[in-house]
Amino acid sequence: MRQLLPLLLLTLLGCSTTRYFDSGQQKFNAANYRGAVADFDKALAADTTNWRYFLARGMSYYQLDQYDKAQPDLEKALAFGVPDMQLYTYLGGLQNTLGHHQEAKGYYERAVALDSLDSYALNGLAWTYNNLNENALALKYFSKTLAVRPNDVGALNCRAVLYRKTGDYKSALQDYAQALKLAPGSSDTYSNIGFLYLEQDKLASALEYFNEALRLSPGHAYALTNRATCRLRMGTPAAALTDVQAALQFNSQNGYAYMTRGKIYAALAQPRASCRDFHSADSLGLFGIYRTELDSLLHTCRR
Repeated sequence: MRQLLPLLLLTLLGCSTTRYFDSGQQKFNAANYRGAVADFDKALAADTTNWRYFLARGMSYYQLDQYDKAQPDLEKALAFGVPDMQLYTYLGGLQNTLGHHQEAKGYYERAVALDSLDSYALNGLAWTYNNLNENALALKYFSKTLAVRPNDVGALNCRAVLYRKTGDYKSALQDYAQALKLAPGSSDTYSNIGFLYLEQDKLASALEYFNEALRLSPGHAYALTNRATCRLRMGTPAAALTDVQAALQFNSQNGYAYMTRGKIYAALAQPRASCRDFHSADSLGLFGIYRTELDSLLHTCRR
């Protein structure tokens, strides 16, 4: 009988550990991530040899935006050397969040290699290519995502932005129209359509869509800033200033908004205020075409 006791003890311990893991999974699926962490803690206190326990707790921490705790758990799961699409997908998401896009790319590529039809892995890889400014590949993988998950409003919006960047306004508008059918209350989609028209200098249409975005979401800083640009081009700088001031109240670290306000002050013949905002935009950082535009504007301040 004594010889059976250790085996019985191990069996009971295993059942208890599994019970905590199963309970944690149920809480995770119900979006009770804190409760899930508590259960996975108990599972790991009894058994640190199961990589899935580390993965599950790491996923829970990730959902809680506690990336400093998610990372070691996900990396411990990875160290077991078991190929797993979900693990690679979460590690890719973590690296993207931390700004390590090349590392994210590697993880997402491994996830897609394991399951080429998993929409979350495909979407993550698309976002990663977008972050790396590899627009053609981003467009390819957003299209692959939508082939699997055609009702993904976020992917539709992202693909539309990429179509716009290539000058394919017709395809962009088709994606936006589909996004609005699926989510008619999406202020982001209305704002994005407004920007598409703004880029084409169709100011009346742009204003209409910015207005609708702001009706749905009065604090939409991006729509406020772009409506300010639209109103400035329409010759109403005072109204434009009101918009961009509101945008900066919602997000005081928006370099694009400071650059926009600087242009408005220039139109209002306030050069000192204009240059002050251009320098604020410079200190916050702008990239791509906005960086080029800001450099040109800063040059006028140095004369």
